[in-house]
Amino acid sequence: MDNQSAPTLLYAARKYLLPRLTECCSKYLQSILNINNVCAILTLSFFYEAEDLKRQCIEFVANNSETVLNRDELLTLSRESFEAILKVDRIMSGPATLFNSSVKWAKHQLRNKQCVEAPNDLQIRETLGSFLYEIPFPAIGSVTEFAKLVGDSDILTGEEKSTIYYYLASKQGKDKLKFKTEDSHERKANLATRIIKGLWPHSKCFSCNSFKKHSFEISFKTNKDILLTGIGLFKRHDGSDYAVDIQVIQATEEEYSPLPKRPHLNFPFQTLRAPESRAQGTSLFTGSKRIVPHTGSSTTFKVYFDEPVSISQGKLYEVSALAYKESGYYGELCRESVVDDVTFTVVSASSNSSGVCYGCSRCGAISKTKTCNSCIVPHFGLLANNSAPSAVVTYGQIPKLYYIPKLS
Repeated sequence: MDNQSAPTLLYAARKYLLPRLTECCSKYLQSILNINNVCAILTLSFFYEAEDLKRQCIEFVANNSETVLNRDELLTLSRESFEAILKVDRIMSGPATLFNSSVKWAKHQLRNKQCVEAPNDLQIRETLGSFLYEIPFPAIGSVTEFAKLVGDSDILTGEEKSTIYYYLASKQGKDKLKFKTEDSHERKANLATRIIKGLWPHSKCFSCNSFKKHSFEISFKTNKDILLTGIGLFKRHDGSDYAVDIQVIQATEEEYSPLPKRPHLNFPFQTLRAPESRAQGTSLFTGSKRIVPHTGSSTTFKVYFDEPVSISQGKLYEVSALAYKESGYYGELCRESVVDDVTFTVVSASSNSSGVCYGCSRCGAISKTKTCNSCIVPHFGLLANNSAPSAVVTYGQIPKLYYIPKLS
């Protein structure tokens, strides 16, 4: 099977009711999805009613929407395929991208199917129809941003513009809006800075020489209410996948020690300390054996939750992942990450002896051991100033959190 024969084989499998062949074709097409072919394969999945393939295509578009929705391949989508993208409950694009892509798609339909050389706003409106109401205009950040987006066009009626303006200015009148009010624009908070390649954690079983399961956690607070939709995990680079169990809990403050400030040593890192004990708060989500695929790059893989998890501002939450194998990358965790007007404050993170660096107060060298190779000092604790070794960075395995802001 190859890229050329897979669609033909899928057609034959559906026509002659061959479920195993249908599944094989679907899995092959899922494996070759990329930004160049996802629109064509999505349309194909609707035509042949291949539900698994359809879900994978829509998820791929949602995760790469800023690229896919700005490519000409978008124009080839069937009407039902384009509608499925607009109706997705989380997408990495905001209302502006969705609106501009919708207008571009409608113009293409009018030119190629109805031979309208210069479509006007009313024709575009008629072509889009109910699609317009799937665009979450109320989630736009400000009145000014909305005004710049719609301008003086007639694609939206005067009454529709008026209700949106009123809502954006006053946060009232939500019940009068015809448009989707749930913000589907998914954001990501980067909690790791420098990414390092290497198997982590290094926790081998001495009897069988295999890697033990290892749990890595990170606890955080936000300054605004959000919906947590998933986490980003590092992939492997040695040709195999690995599975993780995911848990999100609302923790209690007393189980955590506050993060210390930046150490007195002049290093460009921040210290993170592990909780003294695993949190035993209220479980909000659990997911078993989610697969993280291997790859040759340090990009992360998004693990979605079955349903978004509600996060309240100022409350303490912990996300943990129990890995069945060691992962291929790790990153330096930061203390704070700001996305738009949402601030994520990292309160604590699991540390691992293989992921803790030490700083020499004599020469400033960074080492993973308590011996400074630059000064040839056998132990940090035996330095001239008798200072104790100072851990200056903790590496972590949960570098990204995905979320959707809550509309007021």
